[in-house]
Amino acid sequence: MTFRIHFDWVEAAPCTDSLAQSTMAALTIEVKGAVVTSVLDRRTRSCRDHVVTPLGCVAQWLVGNWWRLFHEVADSRPRSDFAEAHDLACVGEGYLLPSLVIAPTPDKMSLHWRRQRPLHSAIEFTEQGEALVDRVALETEFGRLLDAVLDRLDNDDPTARLLCNEWNAIQAVDADEREFCRAAALLGRDPFATPQELAARIVDFWNRTAPPCARTPWQQQMDRTWHCWPIGWRTPRNAWTVSVVALGSHSTARCRGLRRKSSTDADTIWRAPPAPNCNQARYVTTSRRPGLRRFLALR
Repeated sequence: MTFRIHFDWVEAAPCTDSLAQSTMAALTIEVKGAVVTSVLDRRTRSCRDHVVTPLGCVAQWLVGNWWRLFHEVADSRPRSDFAEAHDLACVGEGYLLPSLVIAPTPDKMSLHWRRQRPLHSAIEFTEQGEALVDRVALETEFGRLLDAVLDRLDNDDPTARLLCNEWNAIQAVDADEREFCRAAALLGRDPFATPQELAARIVDFWNRTAPPCARTPWQQQMDRTWHCWPIGWRTPRNAWTVSVVALGSHSTARCRGLRRKSSTDADTIWRAPPAPNCNQARYVTTSRRPGLRRFLALR
């Protein structure tokens, strides 16, 4: 398999963050034989192929950015929040993950990872490379991780219920809903958290302007797709998109400060870095599918 996620659960010390405590794991990511999570640990002066991190945070990032991850195109002038939805390192929460940028191409998913020595950390990521992988393989592995996290969590936990509802909503979209989700994602928006007025504009713009090649599945598109989209789909500098102001990413909104290192030796930032531009964004946690159906009623 070209993309594979391996993880082994780790018993974490009791803490107030039930999600992190329940889903702490040793995580290994492989892409076509390359181990993206290979690190040099300067504390122990050793190398290893995994990082210790709570998979619950990864799961929250996946469901919060699912549509953008698989449908938002990497433009030559990407918006400032593009990395927050496409770079695994932006999962944040004080835990360290490799810089693995995931973005769609006409018929595959592009993965790019790089060497990185995070500030205020005792580890550094040693691998770099890029690869094209099958979209279905990527969805399958991410889905397997999400299902494993949900099985690990207590069903009575509010965070677990919210995560489960979000993942079920993603899996249950019908054909019309999926088209709207793709259209919103192309603009860098979470389709489940888009205000109704903006949703109406997206639907109208998509119906009037989007070329037929942008309506077909990614795997059926030709390379010309990249050149035929109106500029309004790609950059907020266009007048139509002035009102399209990103609310921010799922992961940033959930970041409530750096986590203290636990007895599980999780890979964390051990000293708070300078934060001159750490603007936290708002995350909408309202019911998802009913709102999405209201948007589609505008069609």
